[in-house]
Amino acid sequence: MNEAQIEQFIGGQIWWIIGLASLFLVRNLIESAIQSLLLFFGSDFDADNIVFLGDDRTPSRIIRIGLWKTTFFCYDVKVDEYTGKAFISGGCKRVVQNSQLATLKIDKPLENIDLSTYDRPMKDPDCRRENGKRYEDRRRQNDE
Repeated sequence: MNEAQIEQFIGGQIWWIIGLASLFLVRNLIESAIQSLLLFFGSDFDADNIVFLGDDRTPSRIIRIGLWKTTFFCYDVKVDEYTGKAFISGGCKRVVQNSQLATLKIDKPLENIDLSTYDRPMKDPDCRRENGKRYEDRRRQNDE
């Protein structure tokens, strides 16, 4: 084979390689577009929802859900050593590609349920409350 035949052979093969690379690129773009559309038009998460991110359950707020990425504001929670009360001391902005949200652990807390409708009245013989005392108060009395 002379140089002209080698150049012609490589020139023909290079177009196949460029074509395959662009095909994979288009495939990835289409897949991520479908995933982002499902998230964008879905009702699982909305902007301004409070969620917990990751295994360390970082409290976060969803700021923006875009077609390609979702923006979270992650809170830094600290506890006051004198009062024992938690407070937000700052935070950071976290941007996650929508295609990566499937692997990210996201917990959405449920609203509190009013259980007072299920309380038994004091007159009920199966009620274990003693004149409105709490369980902790009765336990302290028993321990003494």
